[in-house]
Amino acid sequence: MQARLARSWSALRYDLSTRKALDNASRMQHEHERLLQVLERVDQLRHDRVHAGGGRHRERGDRLGRPTAGERLQQGLREQARSHGLDVTVSGPPQLPFLSFADDPQQQRAGEWAGECVKHGVYLHPYHNWFMSTAHDDASIDQALAGTDEAFRVISGRV
Repeated sequence: MQARLARSWSALRYDLSTRKALDNASRMQHEHERLLQVLERVDQLRHDRVHAGGGRHRERGDRLGRPTAGERLQQGLREQARSHGLDVTVSGPPQLPFLSFADDPQQQRAGEWAGECVKHGVYLHPYHNWFMSTAHDDASIDQALAGTDEAFRVISGRV
């Protein structure tokens, strides 16, 4: 009798835990479907906003199609390095640009270049992405590129 009661109790616990697991699975599936609906709506709103011309989520350029400050800085750095015969990689999104030198695993040259940039009024971190903002207008990008060009000139003379 006790063995039969123990089996019955065990079966009841199994049935209850199975029912609870099924309820949880059903609830999770419902939440997942709701989340997918919300994400679809967010994607649609984002798409509508971008294609209406008022969004920040553009692939390239500002609302008028001009390069952003970050894009101008990245392109300017690439051109400057190339003109001085230096092999660099300019990476990161335009809002978080970063420059590294080829064959510089210890980032020694990056540190020297950043030091030369400081001497010319441009403060760039040698080992971390830089942060662009709306305060970086055309004049500040032009000023920064003038300083980075001079730093590239000095560094290229040391190679």
